[in-house]
Amino acid sequence: YIIVEPLPKMKRLRIANKNKSILQGRVDMNEIMFGSGYHTVDPVECKQLIKAYREREYDKNGNPADDGSSDVDSIDSSDYGWLKEMDFIYETIMR
Repeated sequence: YIIVEPLPKMKRLRIANKNKSILQGRVDMNEIMFGSGYHTVDPVECKQLIKAYREREYDKNGNPADDGSSDVDSIDSSDYGWLKEMDFIYETIMR
């Protein structure tokens, strides 16, 4: 079955640095998940997502750009798959 519910798109990691943007927090979380092997991307089926990660641009403050200069929609859709469980995933990886 499918669960349909609101997504907390502006969610931060419970222990997040409040000085970082929410988008930068997602970048950090992706790095933790990829680095630990918790999250992987199929190179055959997910070429657009891999391209989006490789071509992601950042603004002058070092935050991920969300101004149409790169494909943030592909990355966002991947992030939305784990965003709700971000704290649980972080605790699982870091213990």
